[in-house]
Amino acid sequence: MPRQPFPTGLSALRYRYSPVRRFRLKALREGVLGGNRGWLVAFLTFQGLVAAKRALSRQQERVVVDLLKPGERMLIRTIPVSSGKERKRLLRGR
Repeated sequence: MPRQPFPTGLSALRYRYSPVRRFRLKALREGVLGGNRGWLVAFLTFQGLVAAKRALSRQQERVVVDLLKPGERMLIRTIPVSSGKERKRLLRGR
């Protein structure tokens, strides 16, 4: 099910009143735009932690999305490798 571009219903309320979102907006408003040094440090620290988490976390790889008809089947296999380079090389067929 594809995600909707904008939150609706209860998810909109959860998004609007999220403590993380409220903190980020307050820190942006007070620190970056308002000139308050404490809020600026809080904003930069928070954004740095978010960026570090995004850089260090593993991203999901979607290889194929397909609709199977009755009688069709799909083969799923794992490729045992020691490094990411080797895995990419094997996936390319070299």
